[in-house]
Amino acid sequence: MNNHIPIHYFSNVPNNEEGAEFIRLARKFLNRKRYRLRKLGRGTRKVNGAKNSYRYSASLPHQFSERFSLYIDDFVDGRLLSKAQYKAWEDSQKLDRITKHLLSALGEVEEDRS
Repeated sequence: MNNHIPIHYFSNVPNNEEGAEFIRLARKFLNRKRYRLRKLGRGTRKVNGAKNSYRYSASLPHQFSERFSLYIDDFVDGRLLSKAQYKAWEDSQKLDRITKHLLSALGEVEEDRS
């Protein structure tokens, strides 16, 4: 189902006062009855902690993030889907996340072997 996918609207929002003000204003004016804003941390993992402490497919903790990506999720699309369709979509999203984590872990193992 492509009816309910998160949209990556803003990237490279700096982790500083200007970026914090931008995110605050985006949340302030967002129609919260229909949308949800998610903030995910981005940045160099080798600089911010041990090599394997943060998976590349996961968001960095905000205190270690150099920048943020903002995603906007649309609630209405999810409500319009039947329960069975929504459950199938949720399951496919879980499977995608598991696959990404496994591929990331496999890549790290391959990197360690070389």
